[in-house]
This record gives sequence, C-alpha cells and structure tokens, in this order.
Amino acid sequence: MDGQVWQSYLDIGIQQNLWPDQLYTMTKTNDFDSCKQYVTNYIQNNKKQLNHCQFELTKQEQQFQTCSIKELSSEHMEQRLKELVDCERKYLSK
Repeated sequence: MDGQVWQSYLDIGIQQNLWPDQLYTMTKTNDFDSCKQYVTNYIQNNKKQLNHCQFELTKQEQQFQTCSIKELSSEHMEQRLKELVDCERKYLSK
C-alpha cells in the first residue's frame, strides 16, 4: 500500500510538475528534481526492503519444510503417558 501511494506521488508529481506540500517539507527544498529524486529513492529503498523480507520469509519457509516432525503412534503416546503417571504416583507417595 505504502509503495502505491509513493508511486502515485511520483506519477502525479511528474505529470503535474508539482509535489505535495508535505514532500517539500520532508525534502526541505522546493527544487522539483530534488523532490523527484527523493521519491524515486524512497520507492527503490522500499522495493529493496520488500525483496529482502520476501527472501528471508522464503528462506525460513524452506527451513521449516526441512524440519522433520516425528510422528508418534497412539500406542507410544499412551505408553509414555502411563510412564509419566507412574512416575508422578511414586513421587506423590513419598
């Protein structure tokens, strides 16, 4: 969304040869080309950050997919639960 707003600033600014007042305030200049460069740089930096985030997300997704999840049979879980209960009973009977 933010990228679309800034792209609109750039498109309209170039078409109208005018920038929003907030942009002049942000850039601390009334120079058209400086404002254009500021908006262009802002868009490029946002794209780089987005690409980096997408890369990191993909990397984490791949790592997650390679994790092996051990499936336990219901019999095995029941046995482990019984062992836990027995252990707790012994502890409580002391």
